[in-house]
Amino acid sequence: MFGSFVQFIVNFADVSFLGHLSDDPERTKLAVSGVGNSVLIYGWFFMLGQGLSQGVQILIARREGENDYPQIGRLFRQSAIVQFVLAVLAFGTVILLLTPFLKLTIESESIAGVMHNYLDTRAFGLFFTFLTFPFVALYIGTGRTQVLIY
Repeated sequence: MFGSFVQFIVNFADVSFLGHLSDDPERTKLAVSGVGNSVLIYGWFFMLGQGLSQGVQILIARREGENDYPQIGRLFRQSAIVQFVLAVLAFGTVILLLTPFLKLTIESESIAGVMHNYLDTRAFGLFFTFLTFPFVALYIGTGRTQVLIY
């Protein structure tokens, strides 16, 4: 839940920063519209990885209760692999498939261009985000949340 909140803060800061970037009201409206819509698309990918992580967290907590530590290691490794593959697929989708999709679904070419630029930059963050999810699942599932605070 805290990860979602942090993601919200980052997105809020992006929209706020771009809203004050220009004195031209039309450019400001364009930037806020493009980034605001892009945040929803990026959030979809983020929630996909986070949902998988929460499922793994439940499985790890179950194995912790059973004192089955080798199985926890296997779950962690499998989760890391699946999250990495998911990150590659999400990155590929954003970089390769999203631009044609945006051109088909958004009337304003300017807003589609802003969304494309924003998502091309944020797409690299998917790797880092998705690869932290297995660690979050491991530490929360085993009850060692103190590590996450640091």
